[in-house]
Amino acid sequence: RGAKMEDIIFAGSDSRKPLNVAEVTITLDNEDQFLPLDYQEVSITRRVYRSGESEFFINKQPCRLKDIVDLFMDSGLGKEAFSIIGQGRVEEILSSKPEERRAIF
Repeated sequence: RGAKMEDIIFAGSDSRKPLNVAEVTITLDNEDQFLPLDYQEVSITRRVYRSGESEFFINKQPCRLKDIVDLFMDSGLGKEAFSIIGQGRVEEILSSKPEERRAIF
């Protein structure tokens, strides 16, 4: 675990140079319009720079962190929401059919 966000940025190795940015994107199925956006899929991206600055995107469009928080308001998803999944269950979930996945959750 890192003490600060910059700790997640690749620091380099013997054969590779360090990077100055890290980025993560989560893509959610929104066919049922659960999230109040007119898109079938919604992608949320955060880009963190070694300087400590961050950029946020919804479907590749720049936005504020507040916009993302507001998007997930009352959805059950947010920075305080989490789940604990046992080792081995991740593979089961990823390789299961949608009907089987519903039973797991």
